[in-house]
Amino acid sequence: DKYTFPGARRPAQVKPAEPSVPENKLFVGMLSKKAGENEVRELFQPFGEIREIYMIRNPDGSSKCAAFLRYVQREAAIH
Repeated sequence: DKYTFPGARRPAQVKPAEPSVPENKLFVGMLSKKAGENEVRELFQPFGEIREIYMIRNPDGSSKCAAFLRYVQREAAIH
């Protein structure tokens, strides 16, 4: 199923951060400008324990509407 963050124009885009490397890290794009770490965690926590969320920001601190998310276990990332 697709999920659109409140304030976003399109559904979130989720894909492996490094497709050539079997990894537990995901790229999450198409976030709304208002979506923060808590909103990303709330959406992805049901799939497994999250090790870290890195919100990608512009030099001025504003959101680039994307994040990297790393699960503790790889299986959670491929769910």
